[in-house]
Amino acid sequence: MGFGRLHTQTQGHSNFLCAPSFRQQFLEALLAECRDEPLAGGEVVGLLVAGERDAHLVEDRERRAAEPGGLLRLNQLGGKHGIGRVDIVENRFVGMKGRGVYETPGGAILHFAHRQLETLTMDREVMYLRDSLIPKYSSLVYNGFCSSPEREALQALVTETQRDVTGVVRLKLYKGNIIVAGRKSPKSIYDPQIATMEGDESIRQRTDSQW
Repeated sequence: MGFGRLHTQTQGHSNFLCAPSFRQQFLEALLAECRDEPLAGGEVVGLLVAGERDAHLVEDRERRAAEPGGLLRLNQLGGKHGIGRVDIVENRFVGMKGRGVYETPGGAILHFAHRQLETLTMDREVMYLRDSLIPKYSSLVYNGFCSSPEREALQALVTETQRDVTGVVRLKLYKGNIIVAGRKSPKSIYDPQIATMEGDESIRQRTDSQW
């Protein structure tokens, strides 16, 4: 078992750990087990996200840095609600398969919040392009080519796509789920006057004609 600020990981080093059908319930280092009883209706947290690496946890109108204090706090909140466990059988670089169980409650919450802001601030085609590069980027990192020129070239493009990703996201944590409760951004390109079906008649007619 390995522990880090972002996540814990457990990989099979004996026959029963390697078995994909084995439930590693004793390995729940960060996460609470989600049982049938409700968890007090869930918990709402606020996140202020600014750019690619900067995020802050908003609690009681205070701004707390996500690194390290806020991320550790998100680990506590997410772990309490059973968020962020991944149980996978992965393909290793050397050709073998391995089973791993990862717990990253704080990372899962931050990733979800960041994606929510991207829906408000990123152009559609830019998002499609960035998403199409995720398999290649993740493969380079997973296989240890973090310093390769191709990874750095991809990073330059990804960094440019994140230029306007900033804003506030409110999330509800409940029994293993992350539920968006609101999002806003000063860089939003969402226009409710255009998006509505009940606005200006000319806009409605142009919209209806496309269908």
